Amino acid sequence: MIRFLFLIITIGTVGWLTAQPVSQTFTASPPTITSDAAVETFTFNIPDDWQADICVEAWGAGGGGGRTGLNGAGNKFPPGGGAGGGAYIQQCFTAILCGDYNIEVGIGGGYNLNGGDSSFDFDGTKYDAEGGRRGGSATATGGGEGGVASAGTIAVNGGKGGTRAGGGENHAGGGGGGSGPAAAPGNAAVDCVAGTAGTGAGAGGDGGDCNGADATNYGAASAGTNGVFPGGGGGGRGGALATAMPEQFPGLGANGQVIVTVSNAVSVACTPLPVELVSFTAKLQDEQVVLDWKTASELDNNYFSIEQSTDGRLFKELERVKGAGTTNISQTYQFFDSNPDDGVNYYRLRQVDFNGDESFSSIVQVTSSKNLKIGELSIIPTIVQNDAFLKIDFSGINESESILEIINISGQVVATYQVNLGNGQQEIPVADLANGVYLVRTMTSGQLMTGRFMKVN
Repeated sequence: MIRFLFLIITIGTVGWLTAQPVSQTFTASPPTITSDAAVETFTFNIPDDWQADICVEAWGAGGGGGRTGLNGAGNKFPPGGGAGGGAYIQQCFTAILCGDYNIEVGIGGGYNLNGGDSSFDFDGTKYDAEGGRRGGSATATGGGEGGVASAGTIAVNGGKGGTRAGGGENHAGGGGGGSGPAAAPGNAAVDCVAGTAGTGAGAGGDGGDCNGADATNYGAASAGTNGVFPGGGGGGRGGALATAMPEQFPGLGANGQVIVTVSNAVSVACTPLPVELVSFTAKLQDEQVVLDWKTASELDNNYFSIEQSTDGRLFKELERVKGAGTTNISQTYQFFDSNPDDGVNYYRLRQVDFNGDESFSSIVQVTSSKNLKIGELSIIPTIVQNDAFLKIDFSGINESESILEIINISGQVVATYQVNLGNGQQEIPVADLANGVYLVRTMTSGQLMTGRFMKVN
């Protein structure tokens, strides 16, 4: 009985944790003869209540070896160049929180087609290992470029494919380029001697040779060989008679891959917070208003509604911008209001969750003066020392209500009042303002009315 009770207590103290994240290798489906810059998409998951350090390696896919079109002179197919190998990148990240992260794996290029890119995103930046380029064309000696490594602590471009021999005669194909940290280019074909493959983590394919034929005795040339996984470029096909087709083909590019290695997994409370707005700004640029905002994290965020007002009270929706759902990665957004109203424009964000819950940002404002007339307010006194009120004269203004703002020298609105313009002169309290120079402004029938005063003790 004591043992049984002890067992219950032990289980109770451990608690329930999700399985910790594990290292994974992502590979794509085999290439086909028509695969062109194709990718396969995956998701890497760090479970709830965990964070981990991550190191990622990615190889772009190899391009497909070259095969040229039918040569009208003699019903012959000239040889093709070797394809480029895929790029290689490596990048490490620390303390990556729970969530789903996007992985793309490139598929090898088909006959004379490009290899697909491999990529990943763990910090809001897409790291891309480009696939190798196709082997050749009928109008050039070919030799596809290796894939380009766009970013990464280690970034190595793929090896370039070797060129084909000759200019339409019975010659051999070029070798495919290699991939990986030590990628090497493929070798060029010479006459009937095929170009050999470039080396690397994934070697290229060898080019096809003349199969014992020569320029006089055109025959069934050899096919280029496929690139070696991961990311090797396919070898170019040797020249052949049309009657020898279709069995003499170039080599296919090898698939890329992505390897995610996990270390230092730690149990933490990492459930994303509700949408956390870091900043929301508005500025006038080339007669349009530019709104920029940034979030630190998002939870079930469906969309942002951008709302605008001319009085700061009644808002209308201008546009909706799709949110990022749930993420711990900082997101940035931008919207252009190309037709702001003359005068003061007020903007706010209405953030809406998938379940319909909503919240509002603070209000920002911009003054557009494209067609705006400027008027001057009559303010007494202009230097406020012992007075607790300003007297502002609205005589002759044929409107009922408006919003009056007091703005400090830094451009911050420090006080806002709803004023009845039909009452003529009105008193505005200023006793609580700090010493300094202030701008007063209000909008009336397409006219911006402003004035200044100084507060001193």
